[in-house]
Order: sequence, then C-alpha cells, then structure tokens
Amino acid sequence: MSVRSAGDMTPCPNCRALNPPGTIICDSCGINVVPFAEAQSQINKIRDDHAAKHEAELQEDAREYIAEESDRIQVQLRKNLKLTVVIAVVLAIGVVLFAAYNAYIEQQRRLRLAADYELAAACLEEAYFLCARDGFDALLAEEPGYPNAERQLIEARLGLAQSLNEAERWEEAKVELNLVLEAEPFNKQARALLSQNYADSIANAKARGNIVEAWRLLMERSAHPAKP
Repeated sequence: MSVRSAGDMTPCPNCRALNPPGTIICDSCGINVVPFAEAQSQINKIRDDHAAKHEAELQEDAREYIAEESDRIQVQLRKNLKLTVVIAVVLAIGVVLFAAYNAYIEQQRRLRLAADYELAAACLEEAYFLCARDGFDALLAEEPGYPNAERQLIEARLGLAQSLNEAERWEEAKVELNLVLEAEPFNKQARALLSQNYADSIANAKARGNIVEAWRLLMERSAHPAKP
C-alpha cells in the first residue's frame, strides 16, 4: 500500500479535509464534493455580486448624503452670512445714532450754558449781583473753566459784597469777600471792601455798646490771612 504525499491530496470544499484525487464523497464530512464545489462557486459569485451591488449602493448613498449635507451647509452659511450682515448693519446704525444723539445732547447743553452765561452777564450789567453770582456759580459748577465766567463771578461777588456792606449785612459780605480772596489773594478791591467791612462793623458794635462783639471783630480782623 503506497502512502500519498500531501501534495497529491485535494482539500474538501466544505470542511477543507484532504482527500485523494478524484474523491466524490469527502471522507471527513461526507459531502458530495463535485456538486458542492460547483454550488459553492455559484454561491461565491452571488455573494461577490451582492457585495459589489451593496458597495455601489453604499457609495451612491454616501454621494447623496454628502451632496445633501453640502447643500444644507451652504444654505446655513448663507443664512449665517445674511444674519451677520444684518447684525453688523444694525450695530453700525446704532453706533451712528448713538453718536448723533450724544452730539445733539452736547450741542443742546452748550446752547443752554451759553444762554445761562448771557443771563448771568445781563444780571451783572444791570447790577443784579445776587442773580449774577448765582448764575455764574451754577455755570462753573457744571462747566469748570467756562470762558470768562470765573472773572465775571468775582465781579458779581464784589458787587454783592459792596451792596451787603451798605445794607450793614457784614457777615454775609465777608463770606463773598473771602471767596474772592481765595480765588485772587491780592485782589485790591476785595481787600479794600473787607477793610471797610471790619471798620464799619466794629464801629457799629461800639456804637451799640457791644464791646464783646467789637473785641471779637478786632481779633478776627487781626487774624485774617488778608490782614485788611
């Protein structure tokens, strides 16, 4: 009995067991080798055809999905672009309107300050010193450094102080004169009016026999920084 080499054996198409050449029935699984092999090749062909068809369908589905996603993304991008443009335009309009509004408000404020200045200047010209002082004082509180207002305020305070001196309202007059001297320590008119204020108020206190008041005013005058 001769022993066949493995190279002479034929594998079973079902179980892959090695059989002698020309075997019809597999010694291992009992399958009819020839019909099974023929059927197997047809099965493999059907499977390959089905796989190829399925792959083609998958590729077609993928192309359709990619096309749909591309269209959707383009539509969304266009919407986002339009929205961005609209927002940018609205913001630009808002900035322009806000700037215009601020410019209008500032213009109105300037006009109002100019009108307040003219009114206070008219009061000063007519010797309505209280009106002039209050007007220039309020103007400078809102707009420090308003042109010529500080000088006009000093004139109004000097005029008011002189009127208060004449009305024997010396304490009120000293308040105005001290404010002038704070702004202009060497103002000659303020110093002269303050000196007159003390002289008249001291004389009045002596005339009324109020020695304590006269003494207080003398001490106050000697301690005053301006030394009236």
